[in-house]
Amino acid sequence: MSSISTSPEETALLRDGFVALATGRDCFRQPEGVAFIGLLEALVGPALVKYSVDPLWFPLEPNEVGSFILTELLTSPAALNRLAIIDNDDPGFVRDPAAYLYTCATDRPRPGKSPGWLWNRAGFHADALDGLSAEVADPRQQHCDPAWVPEHGLTPLRDVVDLTFQTISPRTPAGLRGVVADLVWHLAENPPQRVSYDHGDRCAAGELFPALRPAQIDAVANVTWGGRPTPRETSLAYGFLRDQDFDPKTSPTHFRALRTYQSRMMAA
Repeated sequence: MSSISTSPEETALLRDGFVALATGRDCFRQPEGVAFIGLLEALVGPALVKYSVDPLWFPLEPNEVGSFILTELLTSPAALNRLAIIDNDDPGFVRDPAAYLYTCATDRPRPGKSPGWLWNRAGFHADALDGLSAEVADPRQQHCDPAWVPEHGLTPLRDVVDLTFQTISPRTPAGLRGVVADLVWHLAENPPQRVSYDHGDRCAAGELFPALRPAQIDAVANVTWGGRPTPRETSLAYGFLRDQDFDPKTSPTHFRALRTYQSRMMAA
């Protein structure tokens, strides 16, 4: 059981955020959207982080709980629709949104009852990230010869980097664009080799790029490598690697990842 406790005011703020998310309002570019993500992390984060420290799971970091919950809700419309109900006489009305989110994440998957977010993602990350790194062209060979064209038909890494940065540049503070461009190249050359290396790789990037705050390093990594729990569905590099004409605006998951990126870069 969850020990999460929320005040009536916090519950009301959560419900307003879920209504905005369910109705498609573009709220996450506004301060209220950033505050909503912060509220999710503050209320549900400690309990979920504690629960996820288990050999079965890929542990959640405190600052990624908000994006984890939003991603799961956007791919689990039934849960989001329940959270967006404001009529307390409706049979589907959720009286305690924070506790409901905890249940959605921690309970075993049961059709019509629990989506089992943590259970469904157990064992997923290693295969997904290992598959991505196996398909990336040899960065050392490309770094020496920018004109090199891979035989496997994937987009050359230099083009992947350029396309990725061109996509995020308008959503990046002007004073940070130069260092972000360098970081994207670094991340593309050094994809995680194992799920367990992800946190260490991000910390190492923070040491190499001290002009960026840890939250900004995470934001760039989440759109370059992709964010948990769906790295391929949120990775710009993977999208451009497979198709140089890929348009992130046509992919709801990539577009939402870009909006989250912008809000994180501006708020950090």
